[in-house]
Amino acid sequence: MKRIPLINLIQSETETCKWPIVLATMVAGIANTVAIGIVNEAAHSFLADSTFNTRLLICFLLTIAVFIYTQTYSLRRAVQMIEGAVFNTRLRISDKIRQAEWSFIEGENKGEIYLKLTRDGNLISAASTTLVMAVQGVVVMVFCFMYIAWLSQLAFLILGVLTALVAFYHFGRNQLIRDDIRESEKQEIYFFGLLNHVLMGFKEIKLNDRKNDDLFACVKEVSKASKQARMKVGNKYVSHALMINLMQALLLGSISFILPVFRLGYTEIMLPLIVISLFVMGSIRVIFYSMRHFMEINESIRSLQGLEKNIDQAYCPVKKVDQKKIKRLYDFRTIDLTDLEYAYRDQEGYPLFPFGPATLSIKRGEMLFVVGGNGSGKTTFLKLLTGLYFPHEGTISVDDKAVYIRDYAPYRNLFATVFSDFYLFDQLYGIGKVEDRKVDDWLIRMQLAEKTSYEEGKFSSLSLSTGQRKRLAFIAAILEDRPICIFDELAADQDPEFRVAFYEEILPDLKRQGKTIIAVSHDDRFWHVADRVVKFEYGKQIDENL
Repeated sequence: MKRIPLINLIQSETETCKWPIVLATMVAGIANTVAIGIVNEAAHSFLADSTFNTRLLICFLLTIAVFIYTQTYSLRRAVQMIEGAVFNTRLRISDKIRQAEWSFIEGENKGEIYLKLTRDGNLISAASTTLVMAVQGVVVMVFCFMYIAWLSQLAFLILGVLTALVAFYHFGRNQLIRDDIRESEKQEIYFFGLLNHVLMGFKEIKLNDRKNDDLFACVKEVSKASKQARMKVGNKYVSHALMINLMQALLLGSISFILPVFRLGYTEIMLPLIVISLFVMGSIRVIFYSMRHFMEINESIRSLQGLEKNIDQAYCPVKKVDQKKIKRLYDFRTIDLTDLEYAYRDQEGYPLFPFGPATLSIKRGEMLFVVGGNGSGKTTFLKLLTGLYFPHEGTISVDDKAVYIRDYAPYRNLFATVFSDFYLFDQLYGIGKVEDRKVDDWLIRMQLAEKTSYEEGKFSSLSLSTGQRKRLAFIAAILEDRPICIFDELAADQDPEFRVAFYEEILPDLKRQGKTIIAVSHDDRFWHVADRVVKFEYGKQIDENL
């Protein structure tokens, strides 16, 4: 039998003992039912002799106290249990994402990842109250059915038939609702992707009204499709609610008009039967309402599991990197790239843009410039060199020792990088304690001291121009103190004065400190600064020492 996703999640993602929660929930349900029985008994006693029954009042208050205590306990423990499961799931998936390969992250829909980890995670978090109330509703319903059977077997039969019909109607339409929920999620993912286009491409659409309008038309169309899918789900739930209301009307009608025909002395049980019937209908309504949420929660869990399955295909778990091994690599003499090849592929696996073969030997402490036009393969070369891509053919060797996949984690620690599509963090993660004065000196040197400052372990502002952000990313990379520095078009977007200082002062100074420098540059006026120049065209390495 296929396991229910929510139950499976609870069992696999949390070590919280479940039985106390189940027991407390059942006791709360029993106490709730007993309280209704006491109310019925008190009403019957008052109608019979018009006397106030102190004993029943005390029993009622004690029962309510038990109900409140056990329900509070079960709800709090359920919240703790579900939130623990969501925490473990999110943390595990986040850990797998950070250990996945760049090629996977590069091609993945970021909107889908955000949506599933946030919206689906939040929806699952709401399962605690739903779960407790559903179990409590089942307990109340069972005992109410027993109470009704004790009052009138015919009423019990009518209630059972009506409940069976509603349940049959509900479960018969579950697959249709599930399909609509999945379609709604599909449209939501598409919407988040388009919203990401709006935010990331804001400059482009701001400068082109037609592009802006076309993109918004897509947003509107997807939003409309999402609305329609959600409306389908909502309309089906409306039908379920109407069925329950119809069931309640038929039950009350049967109690009021049909049962008196078949039983003498019925007036004595008519009032308690109506009260308990209304109560059991409330429990049934809670149960079916909970089922609606369970369906959405289970689909969210399946969605997260699907995301994790996709990540697992690119997940490369590694043991904690041996710092001694990294330090040994820091003392490298040469890095040799031999016949490296890589091919970008489409969804069907067909190659789109081949790179290579590329063969190159990089010596410690040299300055190498990489040149070529747009789309020539420069960035692909850098990603292969740094280990962000695994080559499809060829090898990377450090001091004549081949770097295998298992060695990539320590190998990647050789590089401090500023790629053209860099991301700027507001904190210096991974550097440890750094002297404020050292950061301040670099801010002055990079002409950023008046734009931002380093305070309490953070940069005070990242609201900078593109060129200034590149300079701040450069500072963060230098402070990592890695033996190899890679700068992808860092001097672009800079003013002429800074460009001269960067090529003729800053880079030579880093070289004198023993750094190996690999820089992508289009500015041939400064190529003389480099020890070597390597050129790429159409993915091919074509020349050196230009």
